Amino acid sequence: LHPAAQAPIQDNILHWRDNDEEKWKTIMDYNYESKFKITAPYCWGCWESRVEMQERLEQVLTIAQPGETTLFLSHGGPITFLYSRLTKEMWQVHGTSTYACFSMYERENDGTWTPLIVNDSSHVPKMGTR
Repeated sequence: LHPAAQAPIQDNILHWRDNDEEKWKTIMDYNYESKFKITAPYCWGCWESRVEMQERLEQVLTIAQPGETTLFLSHGGPITFLYSRLTKEMWQVHGTSTYACFSMYERENDGTWTPLIVNDSSHVPKMGTR
């Protein structure tokens, strides 16, 4: 776990104009390499299909080894349709993902996924209070 992950968020936010490279090195892992590469030539106006997106997201999640935890952060579209891919149910069963919601899935020994929590945003009203 990168040490910055345990620091308060305000200690990790740098303004995009901040050119202090040494400061950036304290919160960025410059040795990180993604375990997943997108090789298709996607660009503005040339999008991946919903099925391609679902396949890619599931592939990303299955990179984790047994006993590892994977935290997957994304905006609502991918998260909404990932539910369909993992559970083999239509996304309408749970609806669209909302602001700052999270879901938890458990990968079973047979390779199937069990949703433990889907689109929980009960913490959002508390985010603005102290």
